Amino acid sequence: MKNMDWILCDDDTMQYARKLTETQYQFIQGDIYNPAAGIYMAYADIISLPDYLDQDDSAGKGLGSILKSYGYGGVQHVRDKYGAAANRIMCECIFESLIQKLSGTILFTGRKSECAGFDLAVQQSGGVLGFTCGDVRKMYEGTVPLWVTPNNFGNLPDDYPIWL
Repeated sequence: MKNMDWILCDDDTMQYARKLTETQYQFIQGDIYNPAAGIYMAYADIISLPDYLDQDDSAGKGLGSILKSYGYGGVQHVRDKYGAAANRIMCECIFESLIQKLSGTILFTGRKSECAGFDLAVQQSGGVLGFTCGDVRKMYEGTVPLWVTPNNFGNLPDDYPIWL
């Protein structure tokens, strides 16, 4: 059975990851694409570490080059620094490098309200990115039902990013 526990990797970019196997992780990330228009872009990919470990790095496209672009000395450096979390960190670097090269899988582009509609249309969706606690409080005019909120919702500031 696959692990359904998502963890927040980066709250600036609303990046979440979940472990599928010891060497495979699924990522989803929402970025502001056009700040003036309030347009978000959501990326999603499954990264399998062995696919990148076996690549020839001589062309600068393998895992070693990706890790060096993030300031790491290579695979062993990441393993020494992060221990049990090393595979997730390396997969995260791969995922982010795909987005930077504009070759990541674009899940959706649109406004927050369109993201909510998109989530309803996609079977087994990962949820909706781009909302804050304040957005949810406004939707329910300040009285948010308990079934909508996590246990600590009342203590979170309005600008805290959440994943619906």
